[in-house]
Amino acid sequence: MSNKNPLTIFDKLKVGIHLKELLKGGSASFVFQVFGKFLGFLFAWLTVRYYGDTIWGQLAFSISVITILKNTGQFGFHSAIIKVVSEKKKKNDTDGVIFYYIKTLSFVLPLSVFLSLLIYLNADWVADIFLKDSLNYNLFLRKIVFAVTPMVLVVINGSTLRGLKKIARFSFIVNCLFHLSLISILFICFLFLQEKQLVSIAILYVWASIIAAVVSTILTIWALRNLKQKADLEGLTATIKEPNRFNYIFNIASPLFISSFSFLALNWSDSFFIGYYCNDVQVGIYNVIVRYGSLILIGLNAINAISAPKFSEFWTEKNMLGLGRFCKITATISFLISAPIVLFFLLFPNFLLGLFGDLYIEGTTTFYVITIGFLINSLCGSVGFILMMTNKQKVYRNILLMAVVINLSLDFILIPRIGILGAGIANCLAMSIWNISSLFYIYKHFGLWVGFDPFFLIENFKKILTASK
Repeated sequence: MSNKNPLTIFDKLKVGIHLKELLKGGSASFVFQVFGKFLGFLFAWLTVRYYGDTIWGQLAFSISVITILKNTGQFGFHSAIIKVVSEKKKKNDTDGVIFYYIKTLSFVLPLSVFLSLLIYLNADWVADIFLKDSLNYNLFLRKIVFAVTPMVLVVINGSTLRGLKKIARFSFIVNCLFHLSLISILFICFLFLQEKQLVSIAILYVWASIIAAVVSTILTIWALRNLKQKADLEGLTATIKEPNRFNYIFNIASPLFISSFSFLALNWSDSFFIGYYCNDVQVGIYNVIVRYGSLILIGLNAINAISAPKFSEFWTEKNMLGLGRFCKITATISFLISAPIVLFFLLFPNFLLGLFGDLYIEGTTTFYVITIGFLINSLCGSVGFILMMTNKQKVYRNILLMAVVINLSLDFILIPRIGILGAGIANCLAMSIWNISSLFYIYKHFGLWVGFDPFFLIENFKKILTASK
């Protein structure tokens, strides 16, 4: 291998170009993720400071409800459309890209409207079960459910742009747009509203979702229009003529829906158990802790923004050797980003939690446990997307279902006894089992180690840095 070109091995495996795209697209995604996380924490901090711990706890629980409805309404299409759009774009099938985008919206939007109405009509029942001591929570829930459909539209738009590899636009829509709208409207409320009521927060949330939906739709239609015009101008035609059928994307989305719902239950069931067995303040404390924990995955999520369609491309080309090396690179970059964050968390937990008030410092032990869980997630790499993009979505679904059963069982046993610490332990163990099981399945089935490999880091550290220049 020539010393003048340390990336020769990457070029031979057709990874060099993909790596440069990863670093370019991943950098944009990383910047938008950092900005989005900052806006999310700013919103949480402002809510705690100006509205109080109780209202923040009620809002945190409501976000769990909205997230459940949103992911149910997406029905797995938010993941399926990444794969399908990436495949169609690779084959120059522009009409296929537009076809599946329209068909996806025609399915998920009516479903999300139905789910919103269902919760709207049963808001009293939900409030009586989970937050029975919270005054007027049913009124808040009836308003905030109207944010579900716009937020589903935002996710589908973002996933479509992700499949088209418009990573900067995707990252802005998914990570920043909603929170940017939220913060802007919140400051307007502070200027003009005399009474800070929970209902005002609900209306704010709905309007922010509508603004995000409108802007994301404009950006997506713009991208699809440009794609169509470029294809017509250059005379591009589909390399492989395939009929575009709704059943094709539906059959991909169906098992992904179960996986998505399982992933959702894994991440949000804790809040429901805490709301039932503890109180709204404890829900708020736990939500802040999990928000901090999610920062550990900021590198992995940024990488996944561009790597998910790349996994699909490698799989379509049957380039398993290139896929394996590309996955190791993504896991290595993820580790280099997450390691200093984890170290900072372990050294200064009281400072971080104390930013929200002295009451939040009581969650320090839970903070340590959640940090370990998210670290293991980061070390295992993009196992979920690898399974989904290599037609192993049913395997991924089964692994997630197993993790959900473990998580729910531990929540039921531990939360009544030790509160949010029990939720942290349940989440950490379930998350670790899910990621490690996926990692070893990929190794056994494909012969690829896609998690963090310290020997790979030592061997290729200079090469990765060189590629980023």
